[in-house]
Amino acid sequence: MKKMKVFMVCIILGIIASSAFGQKVLVDQKRVNDLTEKITECKIKLNRLNTELANLIDYSGEIKKINKEIDSLNKVSPLTGYGQKLKDMALEQKTKELKLLFKKQSRFSSSSWKQVERDSLMARVKRYENQKNNIFESYITDNSVPKELTPREEDRRERGLNIERQTTKQNNIARRENLTFDKLDANPILGDKYGFKGFISNDYGTPVIFKFTPLDGGESVSPLVAAHSLVEQKLIPGLYQVSFFSGGRELGKPIQISVNTVITTYKGVTCHWYVYMPNY
Repeated sequence: MKKMKVFMVCIILGIIASSAFGQKVLVDQKRVNDLTEKITECKIKLNRLNTELANLIDYSGEIKKINKEIDSLNKVSPLTGYGQKLKDMALEQKTKELKLLFKKQSRFSSSSWKQVERDSLMARVKRYENQKNNIFESYITDNSVPKELTPREEDRRERGLNIERQTTKQNNIARRENLTFDKLDANPILGDKYGFKGFISNDYGTPVIFKFTPLDGGESVSPLVAAHSLVEQKLIPGLYQVSFFSGGRELGKPIQISVNTVITTYKGVTCHWYVYMPNY
């Protein structure tokens, strides 16, 4: 009879433990779903902002340059009437250019809040992804130490857990990379294992170097695009800083783009991303 009572107690404790674990799984699953939804929402907003910011250029450098040219012209004292006429024509032309640049710069300045919002969204995505990873890792590793272990055994166990965490992290990264390449293979029209298809458009009057610097780590890519040309380029998924160079000088300020599975179009052609340098 006593053995039967002990057996029943064990069964009841097992049911309680199983129920508690099941409840934890349900709660964590809901948290993961909520975090995934928040991440998706943030990334959709990020893609829209990156597209809008890609079309913005900071003309402050050009404005400063023309102001210096106007100052230099004002210091000139022509000795003839014809020379004065040439000076007036040059000043008029530079003034028109300056007004046009101020108009373009006002559009850039009025959109500065978009850069702040983009940085905020990127930080939120990173925070949500870290929270998801913490939930997943709670089912992979166990930090608890049996009470019967000696301090030396505890240290050994902790070192083993650290190695296990690092191995798990590396495996998770490799698994995510494989999933990314599987998506690429499943959609060969938009990309392959060399990256996602996009377009680089140079409407500028001279050849431009488009330097893509991966912010997630890796080597930069710097294709040279001829004036008034459109080229196809493939980039691996991630966040990039894009800088523009022509004639040994940088054009405007760098921008950021996100290369991911979101589909868009450029000049009627389907792609994952695009950048362009306008003709100004």
